[in-house]
Amino acid sequence: MKKLLLLVVLLMLAGATSCKGNQTETLIDRVDSAIDHFIANYATRYLTESATGLTLEYHVVAGVKVLENSGYDISLEDYLTSDKVELDLENRQIKQGTEAFIALVIARAFGLESPNAKQFLTELTTFDPWNMSYVLMALNFTSSNVSLKQAIMSDILNVEGKDADYAGAALMALFDHEIDKTPLVNLIKENLTPQGVLSWGTANACTTAYAIMGLVASNINPTSAEFTVENINLVEALLNFHLGDGSFKYSAEGETDLDYSTPQSFAALVAYREFVRTKTQFILFQ
Repeated sequence: MKKLLLLVVLLMLAGATSCKGNQTETLIDRVDSAIDHFIANYATRYLTESATGLTLEYHVVAGVKVLENSGYDISLEDYLTSDKVELDLENRQIKQGTEAFIALVIARAFGLESPNAKQFLTELTTFDPWNMSYVLMALNFTSSNVSLKQAIMSDILNVEGKDADYAGAALMALFDHEIDKTPLVNLIKENLTPQGVLSWGTANACTTAYAIMGLVASNINPTSAEFTVENINLVEALLNFHLGDGSFKYSAEGETDLDYSTPQSFAALVAYREFVRTKTQFILFQ
């Protein structure tokens, strides 16, 4: 599905990373294969129209848009037209900060606006400590509600009781903020295992995926030695959840998880791929 020239460029760039020779090429091959299988077998599940309306899974929307921009023979319009998406956005009721964030991610990917989301954010006065990163990302999109943004910034590095999922999302939200992100990076490091990143005692694909997305947003290589345990780096750990057809399981003992692990893992692999291709930080939601 990819253009041959783009694949060659990717492999050449991969050879310049901190991993060694064929080891990196093999990793990139595995990343590309998982992405290809997801597109072939599952993308339509997350970007489709039915009798009940549109399905627009925001990780998949963002990931496909990145692939489209980087040279894949793919377009969001192959799945849903912008006219249909625009109508969907107009009819959405935004009642939470996370809903505003999701609407804006979708709108930006299709080159649209989401007035409902923007208006909601302008009037928002409170935030959930667990979801503040998504509100901050939404505020980054709109450059609105400075007072709320400042309140989030004053609390976002408080990692007490938080998990590595939180750290990954917070790192994405803070990608262009001059702030010491060490507490967030350390929260990921403290939960590393050969099976992936722990959340509440279980190494799982979702947490591992968010750790990868957060690290590459901060220009940190998730395959470097500091994120490698027993010779398994974070990207390899995530790929170990891959079931070979583009789907991912949540945990080592689990079965296919199409609701969360699969779309989030796809998004993380796309983000890592772009991090390698561009040789600089990459933010999936921007």
